[in-house]
Amino acid sequence: MELLQLKYFCETAKNQNLSATAKKFYVPPSNISNAIKRLEREIGCELFDHFSNKIVLNEKGRRFYERISQALTLVRDAEIEASESDDALRGVIALKCKSNRGLVTAAIEKFIKKYPDVRFTMVFGEAEMKNIDLLISYDMPLEYDERIFLLEEDIPIAMRRDHPLANIDKVSVKDFKYESFITGLSIETHKACLEAGFRPLITIETNDPQYVRKYVEIGLGVAFIPAYSWRGMFSENIVLKSVGHTRKTYAYIPSGRYTKKAVREFIKYLLNEAKDAN
Repeated sequence: MELLQLKYFCETAKNQNLSATAKKFYVPPSNISNAIKRLEREIGCELFDHFSNKIVLNEKGRRFYERISQALTLVRDAEIEASESDDALRGVIALKCKSNRGLVTAAIEKFIKKYPDVRFTMVFGEAEMKNIDLLISYDMPLEYDERIFLLEEDIPIAMRRDHPLANIDKVSVKDFKYESFITGLSIETHKACLEAGFRPLITIETNDPQYVRKYVEIGLGVAFIPAYSWRGMFSENIVLKSVGHTRKTYAYIPSGRYTKKAVREFIKYLLNEAKDAN
C-alpha cells in the first residue's frame, strides 16, 4: 500500500471522478484507475461501485476513506512539523476570513514584512473549510481546537441624514419595524429584528459594503453595519445610530490539525491590530 496510491484514492473518493483526480495529479486517468484497482486487490474488497460511465464510493469505501483521510492528515501534519524544526518561519497559511477583512489585511501586511518566506492563501468555498489553518469569523458553531477573541464592535443602523430618526438622540430596533432593510449583515439583521419582535422587510441583499452604502445613500432602505470593519466607508450624508447590538470576532483554529508555528505568530499580529478596536 503506497502513499501516493492512498492519495489517489482519497481524492477520487471526494470527487468520484477519475478524470478530475488525474487532472489534479497531472497523470492519465488510467494511472488513477490502475492504482485504485491495485489498492482494492491488496485490501480484498471493492471500494467503489462501477457503472458504465461513473464510479460511486460504496459503504466499505466510505469507511475506508474516513480512516485513510485521517491518516493522511497525520502524515501531512508530521511533514509540516518536521519542516519547522528551525527558527525560521516559512510555508503557507491557508486563511478564511468571514469578517473584519480590513483588520486581517493590515495584520498580513505587517506580518509578511517580517516573515517574507510565509505565504498566504485565501479560501472562499465552504467545501475547502477542512483545509484551512485559520478562520476569522463571528461567533458561530464550529469544530475547533481553540477560539481566540479578537474584538467586539458596535453594529449600528445606517440611514440617510434626512431620515426621520436621524436627529433623535436615542433609538431602538423597534423604531425601524416598518422600514425597508438592506442586508449587508443578514444574520445580524434577522437576529436583532426578531429580538425586537418583528421580521425585517428585506428589500435588497448584498455582501458588498460599497453597494450597501450606495443603496442607503439613495434612500432604498436602512442597514445594520459593522462600525469598525466598515469605518470610513460612509459619507457625511449617512448617519449611524447605535441600537445596542454588537458582534464579536474570533480567530478559530480548526480541530484535528497541527497548528503551524507561523499561524501562532500570525495570531499575535491579529491581536495587536485588534487592540485599537476594543
